[in-house]
Amino acid sequence: MIDCYIYALTILLVTSAILVTGCPTTCTCIREDGKEKVTCSSGGSLQTIISTLDSSTSYLEVISTTVNSLSPTDFSGITATSLTTLILRNCYISNIYDNTFELLPNVVNLNLTHNSISTISTNALAGLSKLRSLDLSSNRISKLGEQLLPLVYLQKLDLGENLLTDLNSGVFRTLTHLQTLTLNGNKLENLHGDGLKGLGSLKQLNLRHCDLTAIPSDLFANSRIVQILDIGFNRIVLLPSSEVFVQKSPYLNTLIADGNYIESLNRDQFSNMRMAKLSLAKNRIQKIQYGVFDHFDVQDLDLSENVITSIHRNAFSQIALQLTKLNLAGNPLGIIPEGCLNSLYRLQHLNLSMCALNRLDIDEFGKLQRLETLDLSRNRIPYAPHPVLDSFNRMSQVNIEQNAWHCDCHILPFRRWLSTSNVGNMYCSSIYSLECRRPKCSSPPILAGQIIKLTDERDLKCEKVLESSPLKKSQVIGISVGCIICLIIIIAIIIICIRHSQGKISLSCNDSQISSTELGDKDRSTKPFHDPEVGSLDESDKSFVVRNFFHSMVPNPSAVSRGSPEMSRKELDVSHRSRSYSTLNSVGYNPFGRESAV
Repeated sequence: MIDCYIYALTILLVTSAILVTGCPTTCTCIREDGKEKVTCSSGGSLQTIISTLDSSTSYLEVISTTVNSLSPTDFSGITATSLTTLILRNCYISNIYDNTFELLPNVVNLNLTHNSISTISTNALAGLSKLRSLDLSSNRISKLGEQLLPLVYLQKLDLGENLLTDLNSGVFRTLTHLQTLTLNGNKLENLHGDGLKGLGSLKQLNLRHCDLTAIPSDLFANSRIVQILDIGFNRIVLLPSSEVFVQKSPYLNTLIADGNYIESLNRDQFSNMRMAKLSLAKNRIQKIQYGVFDHFDVQDLDLSENVITSIHRNAFSQIALQLTKLNLAGNPLGIIPEGCLNSLYRLQHLNLSMCALNRLDIDEFGKLQRLETLDLSRNRIPYAPHPVLDSFNRMSQVNIEQNAWHCDCHILPFRRWLSTSNVGNMYCSSIYSLECRRPKCSSPPILAGQIIKLTDERDLKCEKVLESSPLKKSQVIGISVGCIICLIIIIAIIIICIRHSQGKISLSCNDSQISSTELGDKDRSTKPFHDPEVGSLDESDKSFVVRNFFHSMVPNPSAVSRGSPEMSRKELDVSHRSRSYSTLNSVGYNPFGRESAV
């Protein structure tokens, strides 16, 4: 009996609370500044919720409640005449019929996202004369006609993640106050400027994931004051020249073109443009050449997650006057290109994480006097030189987590820095901030895993290795030329030797130059001073013969010349040789005599 009384009292209290506060049973109600904010989820019908709202309710959000379709009867019992925000999210709505919102003239924000809306009657939105923001994203809308024409004061429209493939000319013609249009996630392959007719006040246009292959040439024909253009994650290969932007959209100050197929940037690509932000992240850019950013002013430049391996040392010099934020994260740079950061004296934020950096030069950041935040995380940096640590001390945040610290004598400056108060500048992006603030050795194996700050300084030794200084370019060229010349000479010698061995080249005197009379008969085998009876003469014999030869010579040489002309030179030579032999025979063979003569 007592339990029945308690149950009845509970029902009475709940009913009284509803009557007093006007909060539905499946909702939570919060009162702020005299206004009621109601949030309902997973329960009750929309009609019941609407009929029990307090008259002061200004905000109503209904989540995950099955509605199926919206019609005027769903709001027929409303007493909250001051309702300004209505959110019906994930309510399985598929159709919206004419005059559904005619009893909600004060609604400013209408959000119908994440439903299944495929059909919107022509006059479904009539009566929303004060509407400023309409969100129809994540539905199944495939075509628009005149449904939006009554919303003359609309400023923000989101049609993202629907099934639109084209925008008929004139669908926005009455939306002269619209400033932001989002069409993300629609396959707008046939997008043209006519589809934006009437949007003379448009300042932001979002076209992400729209399967675009290029920016339509007439995109800004009816929207010349667009300031923010987001064309991220399409299939765009080339950006238009700066003349297209300057002439057709002179107020553009933010261009988001991340996630496309852009491989290169032309010289003067952004000439005469002034931007607050330019994002070319997640493209396929390989190098930044000199002149790409000439005559260009930008404050925030995002080049992250490309495949950049080369940056000209003066590539950023033209934008140094305004650039305050530079993001190069995720590019396989290996090293910071020499001198490319020197001119950026206004730079405040620099991201070089995941760039495969394997070293830091001594004065890498010395000229970046205004740098406040620096991200060097997820690289392969083994050391931090002392001048670099001095640069860290000037910054408010430094992220150096997940690097390949090599613990030898070169790590000593970094180890000492970790013990100073400046280590408080170390910023950690991971949730394990304590471990991040206590970096560990990656090598050598004997010290791997040890906290750098706690290592014994006596263990941080360097092996003495004699390193030869690198050759200069001129020396390399000289050595190369010398090697080529030597190779040519060797080849020439080999060719000469081969030809000589084949008998094509003679290295001896020319036989034709020697008189046949001086050589005697070619077929004569007997050598001079050879007597078959005496035998071969040794050196003593030769001396003896020579002396006797001069004694036996004719005293009057003219006598020889007066000899018979018929006597040939050969005969003369033979007779002369005979006298020599007879003289030798007249002396006799006496070996002792020959030796005494010698």
